[in-house]
Amino acid sequence: MNRLIQNPDEIEVAAVTVAVAATMMSLSSWQVRKLIADGKLRARNTGKAYIIPVTAITEFLAGSDAPMRHLDSHHLDSH
Repeated sequence: MNRLIQNPDEIEVAAVTVAVAATMMSLSSWQVRKLIADGKLRARNTGKAYIIPVTAITEFLAGSDAPMRHLDSHHLDSH
């Protein structure tokens, strides 16, 4: 049975803006948008902005701790 929520403090946040996600992840908004564009962070485009599910942030942060390399960084072997 559904009940009416009368106290706003009872509401669990399901999704956040890019700016809030950036703060949560200690990143810039640009970095969050890049993660979305690269398909590394799930988000929904509302037409004017992205909203990011809190679960997507949790999943991203729980991912691999392996260091990520830029595609333009090259490791040159001396062999």
